[in-house]
Formats: sequence, structure tokens, C-alpha cells
Amino acid sequence: MVFFLLTRIYAFSQNDTISKNQTKHPLFALKIAPLCLIEPTPSFEIAVEYAIKQQWSLQQQIGYMNARLGVFDLHVFGYEYNELKGIRLRTEAKYYFRKAKFDEHPYLAADVLYKCFSDSKEEYYFRYNASYTEKIATKRKNQVFALHLKIGAIKYFYSKFFFDIYVGIGIRRKDITKQGLPKDAEPTVSDFRFYDDAGYWLGSMTGGVKLGVKIK
Repeated sequence: MVFFLLTRIYAFSQNDTISKNQTKHPLFALKIAPLCLIEPTPSFEIAVEYAIKQQWSLQQQIGYMNARLGVFDLHVFGYEYNELKGIRLRTEAKYYFRKAKFDEHPYLAADVLYKCFSDSKEEYYFRYNASYTEKIATKRKNQVFALHLKIGAIKYFYSKFFFDIYVGIGIRRKDITKQGLPKDAEPTVSDFRFYDDAGYWLGSMTGGVKLGVKIK
């Protein structure tokens, strides 16, 4: 998929300097993100994209996170099924290449993601100066901030309906606050991410497919 998008975008960038055709990206569109339902933190997400200039658009996306929306058993990931709830917000700026001879409409994009959710998760901790280990369930508040650079393409399959396919990389910060953890409890692994009130930076990858309808 990445190779396909890169070759398409390269071809469009070459034609961008010689083609006078205007892009046909949506001036106003509504989208849903069905793949978000199969994530470890499932959510139902909708997005609105609207043009702000000839080749530029903004996209606002909002999602409601709830374990009951997921298609997988979240116990596999250590989550208590009924506890995962939250919101996810994403703002994205897109630059569309001019349309040349292909049906796809490729673009470059940058997005800002904010995710806030609560969950309950069971993890093993040392107790009383590591004299024994105990599995403890804690309630956690998670906040995630992320920035991504993405490449993507819109592909129409009917006159007004389309797929929005994209991949990207960036950075991500996650802050975790735990409740209900005894004061003497210590993580069983030397990983700072398990500590109470931990905040850490990670590399981030994103990708997916949205289904959209062109309103205008």
C-alpha cells in the first residue's frame, strides 16, 4: 500500500507542473472510519472534510470510544470489558495534487490527534519490598497527543462515494494516571510506562481506510 501511494503521488507531482486541470477532491464530504471498530481501543468515528482553497482542505474528526463497540474480546489485551470509554479528536490539513490522468486523487496531510479515555486494567506488581507479586486491577485515565505526516489518496467507486486510503508516521505522547494502586506496589518489569502518573514519548504509525460521500 505504501509503495502504491508513493508511486501515485510521485506521478501526480510530476504532472502537477504541466497539467492545468483542477483537482476534483470534495468541496464538502462526510466520512466514517470503520476500521476504528477493530482497534484495541475501539471507537465509532465520523469526519467532515471541507475545502478552504483550490487544493487545500480541512478535516475534523470525532470519535466515541467504548469497549462494547469493538469486534474483539478486549480481555486479550488485559482490559476489563465494560470500563473502556472516552473520546478521540483529530484535525487534519490536506494538500491535494492537481488531477492528471488517473482516477485517484492523491494528497499529503498533517494531523493532530487527541485521545482521552478511562479504562480498568489488571497488571502484576511487587508488594512489600518485592516479597511477592500480586495481580492488581487499577482504574486509569489515559491521554494521548500525536502528530502525523501522511500520504493518501481518494478513490471514487460511484459518482459521489469514495474510499480515503492513507498511511503516515509521527510522534505520540501518552500520559497515564492510575487510581487504586497501593503505595507499596512496584512494577515487575523495569519499564517506566508501568509507573503511576507516567508520561512518555513514542514513535507513531497511522493508517486506514475511510468511507466517504461527496456532498458538494
